[in-house]
Amino acid sequence: MKGAEARTSTAWCSGTLIAPDKFLTAAHCIAKDPRPDQYRIFLHSAGFISVKTIDWQKDLYRFPKADIAVLTLAAPVLRITLESILGEERPIHGTLGTIVGFGRTGGFNEDYGVKREGFIETAPCRETQSDIPLVCWNFSAEVQNGTIRSNTCNADSGGPLFVYEVTGGRQLRKIAGVTSGGSADDCLLGDQSYDVDVVEYAKWISETAQLVGEPAPAGPGPALVTERDVVGQTSTLTQARPEISYPFQVREGIGTLLVAMNGDDNGRGRNNFDLYVIQVSEGTDRVVCSEEGSGQFGFCRLDDPAPRNHFCEITVKTRRSSSRNPLNASNNAPRRRFRKFRR
Repeated sequence: MKGAEARTSTAWCSGTLIAPDKFLTAAHCIAKDPRPDQYRIFLHSAGFISVKTIDWQKDLYRFPKADIAVLTLAAPVLRITLESILGEERPIHGTLGTIVGFGRTGGFNEDYGVKREGFIETAPCRETQSDIPLVCWNFSAEVQNGTIRSNTCNADSGGPLFVYEVTGGRQLRKIAGVTSGGSADDCLLGDQSYDVDVVEYAKWISETAQLVGEPAPAGPGPALVTERDVVGQTSTLTQARPEISYPFQVREGIGTLLVAMNGDDNGRGRNNFDLYVIQVSEGTDRVVCSEEGSGQFGFCRLDDPAPRNHFCEITVKTRRSSSRNPLNASNNAPRRRFRKFRR
């Protein structure tokens, strides 16, 4: 996220947590403005986190070469499963992978800020990039061999390309690429996208992030498991339907309740999402947490919440009252202007 304040910051790039206080992203996301206090990390299970320092290979970086950066966070993130980088044996052409990011969906869509993932198959890079360590794929068909193919676009920069390897009878996913750019401004069919080859920079990443052995989550408790600990909802808000409520029950023994919100925006502050967590008790409603003001992200943390019914309410206002675009409540960035950034 880009901005000096958490609530007014906007979606800027994507990235991956590789250590409790280390976040892997693309260098072009921060190179023009490397001030740490201008960036925030937003995680659904941790909220807003300030950035303390930024490292990238300043002398080597020439987009897309060495388009990789490590952000050190102001505080470690607790109980979050960390991702491993691929250290050797870069993916061969034809390798299937998963891409993840908070960018827009391409074409004329301006829907930055919602987390999406999809599937790709690696392919040879173009001859003009043959001397740059990249992992490439062609977005040549929306469905191939029965699988829906995907692509990256603006604000997906820095996000991961995962591949899978079998070690000791277990299938492990590793970060093989960091989203960098593409050949087409609209990110649609005919685009060739490219990621930084993580294997090429694995030594620098490991030394900078002080990675030792398999990553382990920080904190006294076990890592959060999405299937067990997280309930998510996605809805579409419109001018005719500017708010929505999600009821839920807090059970006995719940020590901490975390509620995260992120909605899409056009990169220029069109949408203003507000989040309210409301406790229902004896027929009365009481707001126990609110995130108001301009912004597309919100986060509430409640320690020792009362074991009773609650609901969270999300409202949205748009600055363009004539807009026909739906407003998704569910991970802004400038348009890709030159050199085909995916920022």
